[in-house]
Amino acid sequence: MITVLLIVVLSLGLLGLGVYGMVWAEKKRFARKKQAILAAGFQAVDNPDPSLLAPLISLYTKRESQKLSLRHMYQRRENDYLLYLYEVWTESDEGQDLQEEWGLAMASPYLNLPRFTLIPKIDSPGKFANLVNRLMEKVTVLDNVKVEFEDQQQFSRRYLVTGKDESAVRQLFSNRLLNRLQDTSYLQVDGHQNFLTFSKYDLKRKRRDSKKDKLSERLEEACSLFQFILQEAAVR
Repeated sequence: MITVLLIVVLSLGLLGLGVYGMVWAEKKRFARKKQAILAAGFQAVDNPDPSLLAPLISLYTKRESQKLSLRHMYQRRENDYLLYLYEVWTESDEGQDLQEEWGLAMASPYLNLPRFTLIPKIDSPGKFANLVNRLMEKVTVLDNVKVEFEDQQQFSRRYLVTGKDESAVRQLFSNRLLNRLQDTSYLQVDGHQNFLTFSKYDLKRKRRDSKKDKLSERLEEACSLFQFILQEAAVR
């Protein structure tokens, strides 16, 4: 009996240490991240307005059953727009999962974008790549229209574009923008009205990169693309 109690106590102790270690590691991760964010000129948004959260969450939502939340939001003012940085979390009956650590969005009254999604594809030969690309298309297109650019082969190997209004999406995706995007890879961009979100799948990222290095690289690429799309939206 004593042996059983000792085993139970030891098991509970180990479980408690494991939980404490996870909580401590998460606190350290967030502290390092917050330090990098503040150093980049962002300010915390303690109580984001629902009029900001709703359109951003809708851009990340790909199916009706999906429940998302944006947490730890920060803001930085640029010349023609506001830049937002946050975490995207998935919520379900089983718990909560961090879907994206470095969510980025642009808000500007000068955008006035049609609803569109730029979806990354695996640009490599082989059955696996084809299977993944077909699966991504099946999951993400849904009720949207697939917009194809047959004369832009390199872009079409790397990306798929969908939207609600094909004509408006084609008008936004000019040859200039397509040429700009064809030299990038693994970006996902969603836009609608005055909002634009940016994601990147870091398939080849080195794990030893610091939070500051990750943020700096992500911001540089996102802001460059945001500015470019803002210019294209202005001349439509």
